[in-house]
Amino acid sequence: MTGRARPGHGRVWLVMAGVVVVSVVTVASVGALVSGGSGSSGCPTDHTAPARIATYEWRESAWRSAGARQELVRTAQQLCLDRLYVDITAAATATGAARELLRSDVAALVETAREASVEVGAVAGDPWWPSPQGHVDASSVVAFVDELHDRGAALASLHVDAEPWGLEEWPTMKSELTTAYLEFVEHLEAERGRRELETPLVYLIPYWFDGSNGEAPLISVGGRSAHPFQHMTDGLRPGAAVAVMAYRNRALGEGGIVDLVRQELAQEKVPVIVGVETAPIDPPTATFAGASLEELHEQLAVVARQTGTTEIVINDLPNLLRIAAPA
Repeated sequence: MTGRARPGHGRVWLVMAGVVVVSVVTVASVGALVSGGSGSSGCPTDHTAPARIATYEWRESAWRSAGARQELVRTAQQLCLDRLYVDITAAATATGAARELLRSDVAALVETAREASVEVGAVAGDPWWPSPQGHVDASSVVAFVDELHDRGAALASLHVDAEPWGLEEWPTMKSELTTAYLEFVEHLEAERGRRELETPLVYLIPYWFDGSNGEAPLISVGGRSAHPFQHMTDGLRPGAAVAVMAYRNRALGEGGIVDLVRQELAQEKVPVIVGVETAPIDPPTATFAGASLEELHEQLAVVARQTGTTEIVINDLPNLLRIAAPA
């Protein structure tokens, strides 16, 4: 995991942020990640259907130049990925020429990927976004995505990665931070409606937001006391979804990926995307790090069949490459 520090919040750990890998892995050495329909002719078309297979790329260096974009798209094809999500958190504060350059680079990636039948989405966020100033920065990112759409560079979706449960204050301020998060989601949904944003928003949440392990507090909203996930299903507008971070290295069994998303899938108001981890984190059972590519294939196929989810997102590309081409 990568630490990000913000003034007033001490050391912040972003649970979804990946470990940057400094070693270079050539595309030719990467085995195929079987998926539901990629642009690579060697990729099976029904292994994880109907789920798309996607990954996060947190490094700007992987797509901010023409050569890097070409290499990134080739890697996605070789891995049989359907989607790439690149980090555009910088759009929260970028202005003037810097914002225009960022917009141009994202648009160029969308076009390069489109030619290779790979979709591009974005991920952005910071655990302080649920604060009032954070609302402003998050709105700036939504505006950025809207501008891309208007310029013909529509993103597949924007994944919102604002995780106050990663703050060091979380253990003593669960109720306050969870309430602030729900208000933040309400703010973004209103912003999406005001702009008539066509790009879907996907909110990254932990599996335990449904109250399954006691970590998520009961929150009162409008006189109704419920766990955060229940409030989210009431408040998300059509076109929004949740990505449930179901971090396990097996699909089935008690505490497996399918079990962790069981309650979320039981409701029919909000689409559910499944997130899995490949970074070397503790405990080892929470990640596919150290697994073979074949094991990852098999488990994701089971998740796709058992859940019917439309998408499985792997965190993240550098660590996926480690699995695909171990040292």
